[in-house]
This record gives sequence, structure tokens and C-alpha cells, in this order.
Amino acid sequence: MTGTTIRHYAIDSRLGEGGMGTVYRARDTRLKRTVAIKVLSASDPDSVRRLLHEAQAASALNHPNIVTIHTVEQQGDIAFIVMEHVDGDSLDKLIPPEGLTIDRAVDYSRDIADALAAAHAQGIVHRDVKPANVIVTRAGRAKVLDFGIARKAPLPDAQTQMLTLDSTLNADGRLVGTPGYLAPEQMTGGPGDPRSDLFGLGALMYHLLAGHPPFEGDTAWSVMNATLRQEPVSLAALRSDIPAQLERIVSRCLDKDPARRYGFSRRVVTGARRAATRACGAGAAIGAFRVAADHRRRSRPRARRHRRVGVAACSRGAHPLGARHRDA
Repeated sequence: MTGTTIRHYAIDSRLGEGGMGTVYRARDTRLKRTVAIKVLSASDPDSVRRLLHEAQAASALNHPNIVTIHTVEQQGDIAFIVMEHVDGDSLDKLIPPEGLTIDRAVDYSRDIADALAAAHAQGIVHRDVKPANVIVTRAGRAKVLDFGIARKAPLPDAQTQMLTLDSTLNADGRLVGTPGYLAPEQMTGGPGDPRSDLFGLGALMYHLLAGHPPFEGDTAWSVMNATLRQEPVSLAALRSDIPAQLERIVSRCLDKDPARRYGFSRRVVTGARRAATRACGAGAAIGAFRVAADHRRRSRPRARRHRRVGVAACSRGAHPLGARHRDA
């Protein structure tokens, strides 16, 4: 479709392809802005319904860490979503084999957890949290996209209605969600709730830190079997710089029993901040010692001032591990 125009959108280039359709970069000729367009790969009623459902779910959310939906359009038998164009890369393309640095991983995880908290507050459970459904802007902000497989059902322990899983399979009998990030209760057809998203968040955090998902296999079924029956390799066994509290947070998110996971994603954010703050405190102490050593010929009061500055800089920063790596 590159080089064509649908409605008043001139399609420039293809950005990517997913299970529901292909995403293109386009120019809105009316509003003179760049947008992203997700064009449905099939025009059957079920696919159109899911496209509309995604748009309705995501359009109810207004959050800096969630990709904004502008509108839903249709031209002939072509149905498509018009959304915010994010200049960046999907998170799965940014993870090196050895994993991200701790500060970068915590930074992205906080953004994603904040997005999920906002969605859950509006009664939306994403159900397919994974790196490929997160895009990172050039400024370093992580933004969640693709709300196409949510469902609505009552939570037994809450008075609100949540968009959640009423079946692990869609109308065609295909698995909904991505093995390796799906919570065990989703794979066995049970009801899902925000804690299912937190399992996906835990799997995503593990991937960011380890460089690979917590559950792997040669086939989708072997990955699901590993998720149901095996425990992932400890992060501490993979790298020595993981704060113990951060590993405990990831492990709790990945607990196979939803009752033992966090109840809300904001608790993950709080725990991650605490873990990062403690790691920062240790790093600041080491840094202060080095500053004092480098300036040992200076007066003692001045060395003490450098130590205070080192700790204060850590506590003042937008990110507790040091200077925030992004501008927006």
C-alpha cells in the first residue's frame, strides 16, 4: 500500500506487521501531521470487531506511556486504526544478548508499569504485555500499544468491571496472546485480571535484564509447558549486578499463583524504585569515596562537600540510579 492514499491519509512506508494487520507511516493531509495506520490483514467480521475493540479500549486511555488512538476509519473493505506516530523502535529490538543496564531496564519497566496502572484504573487488562508491544521514543520514553485482545468480565474481589480474558482462544481457535509472556491462568483458559498483566510485566522485566525471556522452547507448546511447570533461571545466576530486591520483584511477578503476585502494577513501580534507590546509594558511596581519593590533596571539608553532592545528585535525579537518560 506504500505510495497510495486511503481517505485523506497518504501512506509513506511500512513500519511493521503483527497478527492483526500491518502498520504504516502515513501523512494526514487534512491536519498536516504524521500518523501511524494499522490496516487490518483480513476484512472478516471478527477481525473488524477486534480492530474496533482495540480502538475503543485504547482510546479511553490518555497517558504519556500509552500510544494515543486518534480514530477508526474504513474505506470500502479496508478497515484501519489511525494512531499517534511514535518515532522510535520496538523494545524487543533494543535488548542486547547480555541484557540492558539496570537503570535502563528499571526505567522502561517503570514506564510500562505506569501505563498498565492507568489501563487497570480504567478497567482495561492488556493481556499481551511483551517487548514487541512497547515502542521506545528517541527520547527514551516507553509507550505501550496494541490493546486488541482485551475482554470485559467482573473481578470476584472488586466492585469494578475489568476488561480481561474470557477465553484463551479466539473464534478461530487460535491462541490469544504470546507464549512466554502469557500467565499460566491464561494458558489454561481461566479468568484473567490485572495480575495476569503483572506476570507479563515480570516476564518482560526478566527479558530486559537477562537478554532473553524467562521461558523458552523450540515450539509454542514447549514454551507454554515451561511456563506451567518450570521456574526460570535466577537473574542473580545470570549477572552479578542484580539488586536482590529487584530480583524478588521479578520473581513475585512471575509466581504461577496469581494470589501471590502483586495486586497492582503501581506496587511493582514502588518496589523497583526502592531497589534502584538502594543500588544507587551503594553506587553513590563508592563514587564519593573515589571523588575523595582523587581530591585527597584538597581540604577535608571540600572532600566532605563532594560526598554530599554525590549522594544528593542521586536522590534528586528523576531516575534513582542516576541521571534520567531521556529528555521527555
